[in-house]
This record gives sequence, C-alpha cells and structure tokens, in this order.
Amino acid sequence: MGVLFFFAILIILAIYGSINYYIGLKGWELISSLLPFVSSKIYWPIFWLIALSYIIVRFLSRFMPSAISYFLTLIGSYWLGAMIYLSMIILIIRIITFLDRLLSFIPAQLKTTSVSNIISICVILIVAALLVSGVRSANNPTTVKYDVTINKDAGTIKTLHAIAVSDIHLGTLVRKNH
Repeated sequence: MGVLFFFAILIILAIYGSINYYIGLKGWELISSLLPFVSSKIYWPIFWLIALSYIIVRFLSRFMPSAISYFLTLIGSYWLGAMIYLSMIILIIRIITFLDRLLSFIPAQLKTTSVSNIISICVILIVAALLVSGVRSANNPTTVKYDVTINKDAGTIKTLHAIAVSDIHLGTLVRKNH
C-alpha cells in the first residue's frame, strides 16, 4: 500500500501542478502584456505561493503561527475554487480555438493580443463574481418551508414535523455562526 499510495499522491500532485502551471502561464501572458514592468521573478513565486498555500498549510500548519496558517488556508481555499472555474473556462476557450483552427469561424480582427487580454480580464471578472456569489450564498443560508401531504394512515399521529439540513460547509471560509 505504501508504494501505491506514494505514486497516487505523486500523480495527483503532478496533475495539480500542471493545471496550476497552465493557469499561471495564462496569467503571466496577461500580466506581462498589460504590465510589462512586472518581473517574472516576482510573479511566479507569488503565484506558486497562492497555488500551493492550501497544501503548504495541510503539511506545515503545526509549525506555523495560527494567523499565518489561517491566512494561507483562506488564500488556498479561494484559489481552489478559482482554479476549478479557471480550468473549466480555459478548457472551453481552448476547445473553441481548436475548432476555429479547423473551421475558421472567428474573424481575423478578433485574433489580436488586445482582444485576448479583454477576454482574459472578462474570465477573471467572471471567476471573481462566481467566488463572491458563492461566499455570499454560503454566508447567508436560506430556510425553505415545505408542506407535504402523505396519503397514508399514520395511526394516532395527526401531524409530523421534520427538519432537513443540507449543503452546509462550516469551516475556515464559512464561520460557525449560522
């Protein structure tokens, strides 16, 4: 089990690293295009700290002050959500560009760096909106009341009250004050 577990973790980390590298590369293309004075020597360490912060905390939290551990968990948790959305959107964009290479349906004037930058900024804004919406939804639970009639003999029971609670994620991002 030890060797198999090691290789499974290695494969998962390789996939995680590859996805993050690709997202980071797309981010670097945008940053270097819009802010040419930003050095890759600054961008990549910051990017990898964000991308790996959740993993770092999971392995090293007992050696960190709780404030740093909390901060890195917060950053890492949001990054995991952003990474999923970015991966899906980038995959869709890559499929569209692949199909365009085969079918040539995107006009040439839309295949410029400035249009690519606008699309990248829109993707970032969409992902940010999705994250904000998710956080808002998680921090503002809703209560829904349903009246259910069951056409079945229940003996002496005239009414029955049931409570169902679902989709509650208590933890670092959603505090336990609900």
